[in-house]
Amino acid sequence: MQELMFSEVLSGFKSYLIESTGTTNTADAYIPKIRDTFVLYLESKKIEGQSLSDFLERSVDTPMIAESTVEYLKKTQIEGQVSESAINNYLIAVKQLFVYLERIHVKNTNILSLLMEDVQKSQRRAELLKLIESGVQREGIELVPLQKDPPIKGEELQYLLQDLDPIKMEGLDLSKPQSYSKLQQCIMIKLFILLGLKPQKLYDIRICDYDLEHNQIVIPSANIKNGILHYRITLPNALHDQIKKLILYKLENGYTRSDLLLSKSTGTPVDQTYIVHYLKTVREGYEEYVKDNGKESNNYSEGNNTFTQTGLQKYGLIQMLKTGIDPTIIRELSNSSKDNDSNGFKDDILDNCQDYVLSEEPNRSRYLDSHIRAIPTFDDL
Repeated sequence: MQELMFSEVLSGFKSYLIESTGTTNTADAYIPKIRDTFVLYLESKKIEGQSLSDFLERSVDTPMIAESTVEYLKKTQIEGQVSESAINNYLIAVKQLFVYLERIHVKNTNILSLLMEDVQKSQRRAELLKLIESGVQREGIELVPLQKDPPIKGEELQYLLQDLDPIKMEGLDLSKPQSYSKLQQCIMIKLFILLGLKPQKLYDIRICDYDLEHNQIVIPSANIKNGILHYRITLPNALHDQIKKLILYKLENGYTRSDLLLSKSTGTPVDQTYIVHYLKTVREGYEEYVKDNGKESNNYSEGNNTFTQTGLQKYGLIQMLKTGIDPTIIRELSNSSKDNDSNGFKDDILDNCQDYVLSEEPNRSRYLDSHIRAIPTFDDL
């Protein structure tokens, strides 16, 4: 039997992900993590002369998983910071790799069971996380917790949009990585505040999902059981021009209509870290602006930071609720069909936004009374 090679494993793993999910989205998310971190780490640990199959089955252990996770965090950190969710995202990718390896009869039952176990209940999983935490502290990396951030406020949003002025975006040279990133960040932010999309649903949009002729973006429904497969939404002219500029540049430079609308200059998918640094920079600029104008500054402490993806999303959701769009439709638009996943966009975000909208109405009786009076049959009763 021919000896197994890492390149063969990666190729087979990619095919497995595409076949099992029906799209390339999961492969686009998992393969870079495995190829650029896990495989490189394993290659440095594999003893010369040992077969890859034997190494994967017998040598890969919990400390190796922990060490490779720390390596991944080192590569993805921005100014020494990385989201706590990056740990889980990486471990999920590694878990799926070992699921695939078992299918091709390369079994490491110990590691697979470790990664399959409930995070909250498993002592072994807790030990793995302790090893990762130790490595993170050793490397001086700061883990930023997932924040349940409040929605961005009107004046804050206006300050942010000033930096994304359409005239500035029009003059960008997309052949320059910094300009390419700036335009994509602009598009991401505007889609968040307009549609309130779950981040991964935004990242999954493909070039073919945008209708250049009619200025419309096509968003799949999270609930196809109701017969609605997708929603077609007309976008503002300025945003349309920016998306058109990005698409034409990509198509002229080797991309196809099936490729992701939003991707790094290297071609790899964007993730939640893509606009984190930019939003932090804008927030710091806004704090200086507030200070210089003698206004009261918001306390952007942990959990109170409005300059986040969640803050942008919530703003979009709240505006749609205020206009009277049915929450069911908003949920179908904003969520994905996989949101029963533990890492998914939970309904509690939309519920929180609904509570926020109601809290702005000081007299709920008057609010309810006015809406009941608006019922078409009210005057006939």
